[in-house]
Amino acid sequence: MNVLKLFGARSDTSPNLPEETCLKTIMDISRTTLRKLSKRLITFSLAVLAGAAALSAQSGSAYFVPDNLVVSRSVYNNNSTNVTVGAALPPNCVVPISCVLATYNGTYPFVWNNVLTDASFGITSPIFLDQISPSGTRLTSLQVPNSLQNGITSTSDQLVTSFSSKSEIALNLSSDHQYLTFMGYLAPVNAIDISNSNTPGVVDPTNPVGENAYRAVAQVDENANFHFTLTNAYSGNNGRAAILNNANGANVIYTSGNAGNGGNPQPNGVIIGAGAQIVTPVLAAESTQTPGTPTPLGSFNITQLGDPVDKIGKDTNFRGLTIFNNVLYYTKGSGGNGVNTVYFVDTTGTVCTDANGVGLPVSSATLPASPLAYNPAVLQTKGLDPNNMCILSGFPTALKSTTSFPFGVWFADPNTLYVADEGNGTTTYSSASGIYTAAAAQTTAGLQKWIFTSGVWKLAYTLQAGLNLGVPYTVASYPTGNNAATGLPWAPATDGLRNLTGTVNWNHTATIYAVTSTVSGNGDTGADPNNLVTITDNIGATTLPASESFSTIYRAGFGEVLRGVSFTPGTGTVSVAVNVDTDYGTSTPPPATFNIDSEGAMHVAILGSPIFNVSTIDPTTVKFGPNGAPNVSPAFFQDVNADGIPDLVLSFVPKAAGFGCYDTVVVLSGETYSKQPFFGTETVQTTHTLPYPLGVCPP
Repeated sequence: MNVLKLFGARSDTSPNLPEETCLKTIMDISRTTLRKLSKRLITFSLAVLAGAAALSAQSGSAYFVPDNLVVSRSVYNNNSTNVTVGAALPPNCVVPISCVLATYNGTYPFVWNNVLTDASFGITSPIFLDQISPSGTRLTSLQVPNSLQNGITSTSDQLVTSFSSKSEIALNLSSDHQYLTFMGYLAPVNAIDISNSNTPGVVDPTNPVGENAYRAVAQVDENANFHFTLTNAYSGNNGRAAILNNANGANVIYTSGNAGNGGNPQPNGVIIGAGAQIVTPVLAAESTQTPGTPTPLGSFNITQLGDPVDKIGKDTNFRGLTIFNNVLYYTKGSGGNGVNTVYFVDTTGTVCTDANGVGLPVSSATLPASPLAYNPAVLQTKGLDPNNMCILSGFPTALKSTTSFPFGVWFADPNTLYVADEGNGTTTYSSASGIYTAAAAQTTAGLQKWIFTSGVWKLAYTLQAGLNLGVPYTVASYPTGNNAATGLPWAPATDGLRNLTGTVNWNHTATIYAVTSTVSGNGDTGADPNNLVTITDNIGATTLPASESFSTIYRAGFGEVLRGVSFTPGTGTVSVAVNVDTDYGTSTPPPATFNIDSEGAMHVAILGSPIFNVSTIDPTTVKFGPNGAPNVSPAFFQDVNADGIPDLVLSFVPKAAGFGCYDTVVVLSGETYSKQPFFGTETVQTTHTLPYPLGVCPP
């Protein structure tokens, strides 16, 4: 029995096991002979050596431990001198008629009342990557380089966020699961209104914020090493999420965000620098980078739905971002233009066109490898054209929705999609009941579960229990009573969910982790201390389960906000043991024996376990033997070893697999639905068909 590397998606929330326990489990599995299927059944048992990963991290080889969570947190540098009462806002405002005066100094949380007069108001703050256990215990906290740290100068690599910008620093694992990626600004801490500044290469003269700052993508590996890639995209607004695609020879970053903070029409650079972008990673220091014109990868226009054109460049005000089955998905859930819904990028050119804005991804689609080839001559009249994005069939298509506010998205499998809905943000409050009544009355805010059935996505139900929508909660040291500037309570209440991640468990449930959104009397509710919550849902359920409820496992404190959540770098790279056994009902010892010339189908079972979920495997990708023989019969789940956990049973033709007479190793490989490859080998003994005596290979 060989212990090998399996590169696959994390499949459960089980705690790390001691190494000796895992090894004993593998030995026990290797002794099991399966009698429930044909004697020609080969079994591949996959057992995670979680203890090995834990021991490796404890020895100092990695900062992040696989299967933990990472939460992006920002902490406001609470200093009254950050803003001076009476100072002009925005800083260096370029249109004098738009300049206003600061009414509050930099003291938290009162400072955010300045947004009531300066719509662009924000202050940059440090970013922390908190490594926590799945139950919410903080294990480590990694500070992203910033100007408050010793040794960091204006020419040092650094990154900040805008503290009150709720859509920023979403976290995503790279396609090979080795890096975390997120977005921010190349700027010092305590810079004002940076989130609405121009980028140096795309300056909008009508933007009232008279500052320039690059947006940047950060990537960090399991050893806490950072690299930053600068971009001129998202001028006038913010970059929100990024995913590094570095699998199968690719090396590009996909990003989402919004652009523009000036008049209409917008400059060409703002239009092409909005929405979905593609960026080439850079390893050089930030101070040496000179990014050029933004490079869009996708475009959507409401004219694809038959609606009249609106503000060019604002239909792609994207925030959520994910990859599943070689398809790139985005969400839009805010802004006064476009459709709040779920989108996908069509790289085939056969589904999403200027005449069609709704559809389904093509099964043979590939991820984008290059920017959109747009027509620059029509930027001011049509925007980026041709269009290559669609609304996912079944999701909302209505303009200016008051009920749809999608944020993060996560696929449990090809037919189950969880969508975090942020809520409508309405701060209607009843002093009689003590709750935010509009938030409490929402029916689609929270965690939406969508199911693909009969060729279309349908909303099955929305999980809300335990979120306590609209009910104010207490934050230590936070002001009590009402904010005099708004007349509403300082105490925040949950309004919905923003970024999320999840994992599929062995028992066909999904555990989802999500960051909450809020309503409150704060001048800017994006600055409210919020929470990380979790829930486990029965994937097979089509109606709302009465027993499922959210629990809060991590909280932002005074002067803090939570933004993104992901599993740690290295999660999904696990060790497995592969066992092959065909001698059912006999006492014949290993190695297993099979006829390489057989043209009959031979069953192969991949055994599930509490720490490996075989339902994450895409059966169409599994190959057997030197020739990579495909599965020839419908795959099915069966508990072949009577351990109470489903196993995946496939069928292969030995002759098609291409084994030679003296081959002694069986090879099986494939991918999970999230495109993570896996493979395994095991020593066997082969026979063949006569005329050789007794089927023994000739000398």
